[in-house]
Amino acid sequence: MARTEEASALASGAFSGTLAVIADGKIVYARAFGKIGAGRSSTPDIETQFNAGSISKVFTAVAMLQLRERGKIDLDKPVTDYLPEFRMKDERSGKITIRMLPITPQGSQGPTTTGFSPHTKSHNMSGKHWRGCETAA
Repeated sequence: MARTEEASALASGAFSGTLAVIADGKIVYARAFGKIGAGRSSTPDIETQFNAGSISKVFTAVAMLQLRERGKIDLDKPVTDYLPEFRMKDERSGKITIRMLPITPQGSQGPTTTGFSPHTKSHNMSGKHWRGCETAA
């Protein structure tokens, strides 16, 4: 029954994405699912790129907690203690801690580090909403 419901959901385009299984550093299975594009009429392939959205926060949080358990990081230290190249135009960016990284407010984008495309970002820091943090020049 569950497989029938799963197949029906995938066929309807309820989920769109790609899946890859990697064993010993090699892709052993890859498949694309769902519908994409205007009107959701196109079918993705395994080369189709999707925006990860907030799901990446889960992976980031798990990795951070694993590093904390191993004594490699302190969640309350500034990001710049571990990534000195992390820079933003707003001087308060030096107060961004490791703990804050996966916790950007809904609807806002995370911090941009040097070397990435300069887009205006919006953040919430200690209850104060602030804008204008672009990539440092």
